[in-house]
Amino acid sequence: MPTKFYNVEDVMELLGVSKPYAYRLIRRLNAELAEKGRITMAGKVSSDYLDRRFFDDGQPPKREEGTDVDQ
Repeated sequence: MPTKFYNVEDVMELLGVSKPYAYRLIRRLNAELAEKGRITMAGKVSSDYLDRRFFDDGQPPKREEGTDVDQ
């Protein structure tokens, strides 16, 4: 079953950002969700919400196994 939440490492990998910036994004997205009355968890963000906010089709990019983003 796919995960419902991304942690900081997931956000770093998906968006290609540093750890401090990933934490800032998580806090910002969680603040947006809290304003909508949703319950949030520190250090994690809803995978559905992040995917909708950052990716045109609402889905994270697919990566082939064995490939490295930095290559």
